[in-house]
Amino acid sequence: MRIRSLAVITVAGVMLALVLSLVNSENLHNLESTETGNQAELIKQLELTKASLLNPLVKQVATAQRTSKSKGGAPENPKSSAEATALVEKSIDKFAKLFLPKPKGQTGGGESLVLESEIQQELNAFDTAHDAENPSRVTVSKVGKLKGIYPSFEVSNIIPNDISSLKESTLNIINSRPKLFGIDSVTTIAATRSHCGKKLCTTTIAKEVDGLPAWDHSLVIATNGVQVVSILGEFQAPTLSVNASDNLSKEQITNIISAHFKIEPDSVKMTSEPERGVGRVSGHDYIGYRTNVDLGSNDQYQVSVNSRSKQVVEALSLVMPISVPASGITLNGGIVSFRADQQGSTYSLKDDRFPVGFTTSVYSAAGGEWLNSYLASSGSATSNWDPAAVTSIFNTELLMDYYGDNHNYRAIDSNGRNLEIVVNALIDGDSE
Repeated sequence: MRIRSLAVITVAGVMLALVLSLVNSENLHNLESTETGNQAELIKQLELTKASLLNPLVKQVATAQRTSKSKGGAPENPKSSAEATALVEKSIDKFAKLFLPKPKGQTGGGESLVLESEIQQELNAFDTAHDAENPSRVTVSKVGKLKGIYPSFEVSNIIPNDISSLKESTLNIINSRPKLFGIDSVTTIAATRSHCGKKLCTTTIAKEVDGLPAWDHSLVIATNGVQVVSILGEFQAPTLSVNASDNLSKEQITNIISAHFKIEPDSVKMTSEPERGVGRVSGHDYIGYRTNVDLGSNDQYQVSVNSRSKQVVEALSLVMPISVPASGITLNGGIVSFRADQQGSTYSLKDDRFPVGFTTSVYSAAGGEWLNSYLASSGSATSNWDPAAVTSIFNTELLMDYYGDNHNYRAIDSNGRNLEIVVNALIDGDSE
């Protein structure tokens, strides 16, 4: 049987869709958490909510069958309520097992990632200063560098939908322990920018070093009402000094770019003035310049040049999709709004609203094959979408809201990552 959405239009169904996409991901074997306690808590939550997830599924399947019969036809090889319930229950159990601690040595090093002791002390002081209910959860790099903080405290002076109070409150959070966030006498806060969506507000904290913009050192604070959800970005202050010898002329920059792309300097057309600043590539800071260039034949790039090595350290294509509002019809005929990537006249179902700082993409399995999936797309932002894909993105949002509202948990991975869902795939043992 072809599973049209792996979701059956319910919150339980989208859990199944996400489970199956995780189970069939190459990244499954690398999935782990840095905190055993959080793993156990997640599994506990899954067990507590299993019944609430399964009951709507049983009801929805029965409704779908009645609706199909009333239209004069029968569902194509429908699963019974009992079969659907067993399938989701089995999948949820499988999902929970993904978060169990792995035996020592199974993940390579076999050791938990630990923060540098000085930063851990700063984090402890940060929690104390804000009367946190529990110690903040964190994500840590392989070399012990802080990558993300997930606090457990509220900021009472945030006024809902008031950008001014939001900016002031988030600045107070950073200034309460500036060292923790890479702020010192040289690296300072340059600007803040806040935006509020339906559920979450995000504030971006831009930094500068000796008056130069620190392009890759920003922080993003996500809040839900007065609750601080997460703080992500670059926590380490740049470890370099700025001096006049790092200056490059426009001609020098042009020659460096032309050498990188192996073209004549005359073929490099700058579409923005080179900006001098501090960047970070692969964990290494550099003084340099950043500019946009047009190389012809629709080749446009944002190019970063290291002033000291006189090399291009990064070239990002500017010919890329843009995120636009979209809408489509679900399997049960409802109209759902979401966001999609637009590239020319093609729209792809890649929603950047959630998870915060990441995206959720929906793929369709050609011929029912998991490994032969393509990004669900349409020639219009508001029509001709696969109903299974629309249903799946709708249910994913329901799932995120459910865990956020009822368990204060940032689903589906509290550490944050891109989500990929596959629809129209065949489950083992099923046939066309």
